[in-house]
Amino acid sequence: MAEQQQGPLSLLYRAMTSDSLRVRILVRRRKAKPLRTERFSWINGHLAAFDKHLNLALREAVEEYDHQLLEDNNEVVVVGVRKHTPQLFVRGDTVVLVSLVEDGGPLKESSDK
Repeated sequence: MAEQQQGPLSLLYRAMTSDSLRVRILVRRRKAKPLRTERFSWINGHLAAFDKHLNLALREAVEEYDHQLLEDNNEVVVVGVRKHTPQLFVRGDTVVLVSLVEDGGPLKESSDK
């Protein structure tokens, strides 16, 4: 656990151990879909646990992505999907980007070291 208290993983450690429920993380996830608009999704949630491979356990997670539907006249319609999940596990090899956010916007670095 000491290796997670310094370096790049220290931000995730700080988000996980924060007393404030205002700290959330935003995850850009790569999906294994052949369709262009379904290739990525955004997940926003409270971090419950993580490891060095960026496997993430999230609480109160909200996933947003675009879904393609094929209508009867062979026309493709793109629909935005938003799913809420009480608990979600994100496998680390699908994580593209992780960002810390507060409910009011991006998280500011603390000045105390």
